[in-house]
Amino acid sequence: MNQCQQVLAYMRHHGGITQQDATNYIGCTRLAARIDDLKKQGHDIHRATVTVRNRSGKDARIARYSLTPAPGLGISSIALRATDEPDQGGVLFDVPTSREAFEKTGKGIR
Repeated sequence: MNQCQQVLAYMRHHGGITQQDATNYIGCTRLAARIDDLKKQGHDIHRATVTVRNRSGKDARIARYSLTPAPGLGISSIALRATDEPDQGGVLFDVPTSREAFEKTGKGIR
């Protein structure tokens, strides 16, 4: 599964993706480029600017991409389509479904 497919599957499963999500869970360091590739393929991807706290405790504005317009910070659950092809392991991507699981297992970094 290439990075575009992984980004698309992540957005469908988690409702959206940020650069940090892409780096931590997919190993994609150029999310904006992958989003551009997906838009050129015809996917309707929306960008929302959200404010988060950085490690220094200061506010930082980042981009969050989703397949549907995300109201504020709400994350909607978007079902995977039956046409999505699984990878060799039989799943769309082998990352934990939550950040807490990722912190415990360390899985998801490629």
